[in-house]
Amino acid sequence: MTVFRLRHVSWAVSFLATYRPYPRVHYSATEATQPKVLNLTGLRYFADAPGDNFKKFRPPIAINGEITYLALSGGGADGAFGAGALAGLSDAGTRPIFSTVSGVSTGALIAPFALLGTPYDPTLRELYTSGIAASLVDGAGPLGILATSGPLANNRLRELVDLYIDETLPEAIAAESIRGRLPLIITTSLDTQRASVWNLGKIAEIGTPLA
Repeated sequence: MTVFRLRHVSWAVSFLATYRPYPRVHYSATEATQPKVLNLTGLRYFADAPGDNFKKFRPPIAINGEITYLALSGGGADGAFGAGALAGLSDAGTRPIFSTVSGVSTGALIAPFALLGTPYDPTLRELYTSGIAASLVDGAGPLGILATSGPLANNRLRELVDLYIDETLPEAIAAESIRGRLPLIITTSLDTQRASVWNLGKIAEIGTPLA
């Protein structure tokens, strides 16, 4: 083994020997297998659940005679392309009022604002042109992921939530959900290797800080 490799192996062993997991909210293995959250049903479903489970979602309404869907993928800072496409549709006057909006990863950051329409375009522009979104994954290499609870920078994500999520946003999402529109976000548990589909509208409808 070369000196270079030996040095890196020594660093890795030292790191693992002194590593302490990032503090997390405790939950049991049983709780991890249950879709119920906060003793409430209908807030989330596991993505690998039988298809009939998803019929429990409130069917989206037809707006102007059409049911329209927007699915926002992941891609880190490349979410700027999705935000830019929405802004372009707004500027052209051709942006539909989506019946259902779903998002995963960076798409989950865009989804609430995409649902609420053009008034939130400036927020999306700021998120993806100011470097805020890109900063969420800065330094999120293998050691960074081990040192936190996931691949995103925890403190930056909290700062982003504090900056852009106020009490008016859940209220607006709840109003659209009651109207019949369906906002969904998808997350994956690194512990169980299982994806969940969250009904953001039903969560917002709780109407308390618990949401």
